[in-house]
Amino acid sequence: MLDYRILEIIDHARTKSHYYRELYQDLPHDIESLSQVPRVNHATFWAANSNKLCENKVLTGPFTNGAIFRTSGTTSRPKNSFFTRSELDRGIDARARCLVQAGLQSGDRVANLLYGGNMYKGFPDVSDALPRTGIPNVHLSIGGIASLKHQAWGVKEFEATLIVAMPTTACRLANHYVEHGETVDSVRLVIFSGELMYKEQKALLLKAFPNSKVGPLSYASVDGGLVGVPVSVPDTVLESQPIYQVDESNLVLELIDEDGNNIYKEGVPGEVVITSLQRRLMPIIRYSMGDVAMWTNFKLGHIQVLGRSTVGVTVGQSRFDLRDLKAVIARGMTGETVHGVQILLRRSKGKDEMVFRIAARPQEPASRARIVREEMDNTHEYARAEQQYFNPLVVEFVSVNDFIYNDRSGKLREVVDLRLSEDETPIKSKI
Repeated sequence: MLDYRILEIIDHARTKSHYYRELYQDLPHDIESLSQVPRVNHATFWAANSNKLCENKVLTGPFTNGAIFRTSGTTSRPKNSFFTRSELDRGIDARARCLVQAGLQSGDRVANLLYGGNMYKGFPDVSDALPRTGIPNVHLSIGGIASLKHQAWGVKEFEATLIVAMPTTACRLANHYVEHGETVDSVRLVIFSGELMYKEQKALLLKAFPNSKVGPLSYASVDGGLVGVPVSVPDTVLESQPIYQVDESNLVLELIDEDGNNIYKEGVPGEVVITSLQRRLMPIIRYSMGDVAMWTNFKLGHIQVLGRSTVGVTVGQSRFDLRDLKAVIARGMTGETVHGVQILLRRSKGKDEMVFRIAARPQEPASRARIVREEMDNTHEYARAEQQYFNPLVVEFVSVNDFIYNDRSGKLREVVDLRLSEDETPIKSKI
């Protein structure tokens, strides 16, 4: 029998939400397993989740008190998530617990370098959570959008002891100090969030902050909230990806294989699918996180995040929806015969690099590759703005025989992440 909380959320959603009512029209009321419940289709879900409230088919009621935050959007039409005040309060309390778990100490001067404004959630989450930790601290509200010069000045001037930032932000700051022959000895802890952390990035951080440890804040998302907290405290070694304890008070986490079946066996990778027990205004039920993870201890609810699934592609600080990338390629290849597409992610010269591998033989490859790159720049606002965080897009024309396929099923691997190599093993933490 399903947990009554899940049954209540499902009943609430199909009673109050037009989108879920249609999705569950053939779902019986006496379900015994969550696997019986249809999974959310990202395309139809976000199409129904209109920013114009009078047209929104996902929300379960009037939206008059809360906040809206951007989620998973890097195109000119970013997606947005709606929260009530009570939902936000629970999320802030969870973030406060994560800060304590990550190593916040009494008297810490916390340099908040996460992104705020433009409807981003990272910076205000930490800002609001710090007073709720129960630990005396000083908030240095520097922010990720501040200039590098201002960030460097603020961290050093106020002798920050703890930095909260995305890895690329922290590394740009560290590189600034190293290039100027400086170190910041006051920093004892760097907490990363939002993207992958690579070994060479950690080494750079330790050059600039020689007295620091490096560790993840949490495994979380805007839509699902807190998914898991690190099982162990931050470590200076970080030779493997963190293990997270699933927050069962906030959500139900499933790992799903390629055939749509639940995975219970430890060590078997699967797609992360969540059902929020807290989101009632905008229900999140059997929703893909876009990540791949495996159970390290199923009984204890311990997971290890391995990277991204084919739902989304994360490069540097930007996330791109796979469907959007395919649409970019289709427009850029107008008039050409394309037999297939594969997205390759790799590390080059210390940065992330995305490669479009297109099975086609254009008459003028160089010209066609330029058109595809221009289409990408015209469509994705961060493709231009954040190239300091990743290398320029690479376009390759190949044969379908050159694609990488799944050894077991023979299916095309639409996204191949080569960043998970032995010499550059990432450690995952995401908001």
